[in-house]
Amino acid sequence: MVLSLKRTKSELSSLYVLESRGPIYPHTTSDGCAMRFLGNQEPDPWFAARGMPDMLVPDWVKKNVVFIGTKQDGKFIPRATGFLVGFEDQQFMFTYVVTAEHVIAALQTEGHDIYCRFNRTDHGVEYLKVPPDYWYFHPNENERTDVALFGYIPHEYVEFNCQPLSGKLEAVATAEVMMQMNIGLGDEIFIVGLFKSHHGKQRNVPIIRIGNIAAMRDEPVWTEYCGFVDAYLIEARSIGGLSGSPVVVSTPPMRVVDGTIKFSEGRQFYLLGLMHGHFDIQNLTEDTVRDAPQQGGGINTGIGVVIPVEKIIETVNHPDVKKTRDKIVANLRKTGAKADVLKDTEAFVIQGPPPSSESSTHQEDFKRLLDAAARNQKPAGQT
Repeated sequence: MVLSLKRTKSELSSLYVLESRGPIYPHTTSDGCAMRFLGNQEPDPWFAARGMPDMLVPDWVKKNVVFIGTKQDGKFIPRATGFLVGFEDQQFMFTYVVTAEHVIAALQTEGHDIYCRFNRTDHGVEYLKVPPDYWYFHPNENERTDVALFGYIPHEYVEFNCQPLSGKLEAVATAEVMMQMNIGLGDEIFIVGLFKSHHGKQRNVPIIRIGNIAAMRDEPVWTEYCGFVDAYLIEARSIGGLSGSPVVVSTPPMRVVDGTIKFSEGRQFYLLGLMHGHFDIQNLTEDTVRDAPQQGGGINTGIGVVIPVEKIIETVNHPDVKKTRDKIVANLRKTGAKADVLKDTEAFVIQGPPPSSESSTHQEDFKRLLDAAARNQKPAGQT
């Protein structure tokens, strides 16, 4: 099933209509620093300067995330981060909200109703209550990982951007793409997500954390929730609330590879995966991966654990999720134009009728006539 936001209330319903959207990745431009010398206006103070160059991290990434939490006495309590991905299938783009499985499992175990909070284009927020059976987890139970998602179709008043997982706008850092783009150790990443101490009263206010890839997927990482898990390690201080956040790798315009300067081609930003947790030192002699803040806590080592984007793609292709997409597309195609196809009894063969003694004679006579015409044809230029 697919969730949809109603215009007046945050109700749940089944919806089999996909709405068209503008560009998934809107471009941002800058006109440089506009200095004023004419007229009677005073210059802007440094903290209010206008027209400054764009930041390293584009603005669209903040529209990619949502906050996941619970409600207490009608007040929203943020607990973690989710983000929107787009998946192209059978000529349609399907949208999903992705987060970490351990976040959903913990809230469901505690008996909480789970809410997603979205920013609206009118500068308000929209709350969406997600039933427990709408969540899907990674399909391979023998390969533990940390991905959860549900299908979602945003209305026009919801402010959002998607990370495309497939199609022409695909921007995912799979192992194959990382090899082609020479992405690896030391490359810069950023995390977009919830900072509980300043999450925003009237709107979601995600923060940006910058880091680097510290270790590749050479060996599984031991975690409290999943046990051994396929993951990257990044040098970036993860905190409670960033679980489920998107982790994006940025490619520089050029780099030196084996002593040769190479210019980057393709996109600048690729989805590396989602944030799982971080390493804590409890007694200064042992490192343990924490997927949630602990009472008393330990010392955050600043090394985070990232679930690869391939695990998100595998979850999007969960058999039950795929079955839902197939059903939606089948219903949509019932309303489309009918194809003009001849029935078997109406079909004809271009080569002619089936072979028979009579038709064979006609074919031989026709071939003799063609041969005779070819022999009697005069070379070009003769009359």
